[in-house]
Amino acid sequence: MPVNWSAVLLLHLVTATFVLSTAGGLQSPRDRDRPTRPRRGSNGGCRIREYLEHQVEVPGCRPQVIPVRGCFGQCQTYEVPMLLPPHKVSHHKMCSYEEVEWQNVELVGCEPGVNRTYSYFNALRCRCRRCDPTDTYCAGI
Repeated sequence: MPVNWSAVLLLHLVTATFVLSTAGGLQSPRDRDRPTRPRRGSNGGCRIREYLEHQVEVPGCRPQVIPVRGCFGQCQTYEVPMLLPPHKVSHHKMCSYEEVEWQNVELVGCEPGVNRTYSYFNALRCRCRRCDPTDTYCAGI
């Protein structure tokens, strides 16, 4: 009795489609369950932190230590595996500045003619956000 290869192929296709769809492999990334997120408005542990030992080095002035406020903390991140390309759905956020203010400090111990004003910014508010290469080194994220 000859084998009907079309029927065998169709049976395998139907079985594979069923297995993949029930395992989540054919679902769109939007349909997937996502990890629990912080409630709306929560920054997930991203806070202002004062660093007391930031050393300023300006040519012509002696090094000085100034306090600066930066962002510190953890943000929710996850990856969901997929059987089909791109093989994962990623969601990575980082703790970063939401609002800053510029500060000026007058350096001491500078040579004559050297600009003694050093400008830097301090964090006023921090939040979890996607890395933005226009203001942050993202290291390929």
